[in-house]
Amino acid sequence: EAINFHNAIGNKRKEERVRYLKNYWAEKVLKFPGVRLSTSLKSQFSCGICGVSIDGMTPGEVEGKLMSKYKINTSPTVWENISCVRVTPHVYTTLTDLDKLVRAIGEIAAEKKKA
Repeated sequence: EAINFHNAIGNKRKEERVRYLKNYWAEKVLKFPGVRLSTSLKSQFSCGICGVSIDGMTPGEVEGKLMSKYKINTSPTVWENISCVRVTPHVYTTLTDLDKLVRAIGEIAAEKKKA
């Protein structure tokens, strides 16, 4: 069934959808002080995956807070000079899901700034 679903959507539409979802949330979190992206938003450099970090927090701390307080699953990544949590929406991810992510990142960044 998963293969049939993928074939019905097609590669191009799937790529367009996940890129749209990435840009939807990533552009919003850039407005929060202390929040940084490790991924370009230019379409020629990235599709759906995006790395985000919060100043003063390790990827593990951000991932832990997103999961424990907000039940949002991300993946902490530390590789060479990249230190972030990886957010990977899928075609079925809703804008409501991403609004929850944006609110969570904003709250975590604000809490860290107060500390």
